Amino acid sequence: MVIRRVTIQDIADKVGVNKSTVSRALSGSPQVSEEMRARIIQSAKEMNYVPNEVARSLYRGTTNSVGLLVLDIMNPFFAEFARGAENYLLNHGYSLVLCNSDGKLERERLQLNLLREMRVSGLILTVLNPNASHFNELVNERYPMIMLDKYEGSEEVSYVTVDGVVGGRMATEYLLKIGHRRIGHIAGPQRMSAHEYRSKGYLEALMAYEVPADPDLIIDTDESTSDEGYRVMKKFLQMPKDKQPTAIFAFNDIVAMGAYRAIIEAGYEVPRDYSLIGYDNIELASLLSVPLTTIEQPTYDQGKLAAMMLLEIMENPKHAKAKAVVLQPKLVIRETTAPYRGT
Repeated sequence: MVIRRVTIQDIADKVGVNKSTVSRALSGSPQVSEEMRARIIQSAKEMNYVPNEVARSLYRGTTNSVGLLVLDIMNPFFAEFARGAENYLLNHGYSLVLCNSDGKLERERLQLNLLREMRVSGLILTVLNPNASHFNELVNERYPMIMLDKYEGSEEVSYVTVDGVVGGRMATEYLLKIGHRRIGHIAGPQRMSAHEYRSKGYLEALMAYEVPADPDLIIDTDESTSDEGYRVMKKFLQMPKDKQPTAIFAFNDIVAMGAYRAIIEAGYEVPRDYSLIGYDNIELASLLSVPLTTIEQPTYDQGKLAAMMLLEIMENPKHAKAKAVVLQPKLVIRETTAPYRGT
């Protein structure tokens, strides 16, 4: 059974007026008397009328919605970020449309086109390549948007990020302070600036402690998955014992969990045999049988700030000034790290 949607014409027929009068009344136009407006609104309620937001958006040229494009919808970091953004937006009359690029440039382009076709009022973005033509089109059009990563391509683009260089340095310095010198780095795909900054922090910490960087101990992942962490850790374990790392810094917690699995499957213990530190402090990090030491990002606050900054731009697009907000990470010490014991 198909239930027919109540239309403005149905309300007009019931009240005995034309469609334009109903439309004006429902939009709050002063051209309709208070008495007539009350009659129309009461009839709309009795008929369970639901406004057609698609039609209204076509008329206005925009919607009360914001598009959020993330790299990996399965990563709890993005879920927490989206929660912070959505809670703020809902409190200010906007809905959130979530899209996932899955770390693929072509899919990113298609998702951005989809969001634009939906006439979202603004965008919050993680992009793979800020030099890609589909992204530069948004910049040139001054489309209201906020970036999640640091963006230096234009002074007109705002971003809110967490200092990845500080985070990477903080993680590595902690391992150095407790005696480790062969520190493996499971690095993220370097096409993402956030991953690049964490790797930069890792190298800065080694340099500060006068520890030469060993290229064999730095392995990039292809994706931000547990399986990739498992794969890279297996490579470390296959090295001669004197060449292996004694501690590992993984660029996110999901990857660290894959490394943890590889260590346990090989018959070793964390942190007795290998220390391990992640990044993000997702909820699962504290639920491992050996809770994960990690770098915490203020993810929820970052999402909330991104939404707040975007609404400021949307409310005053001609005079809005680009902002760069850089939040600070912090070290969360748990049980997967221990002082170096020597061989």
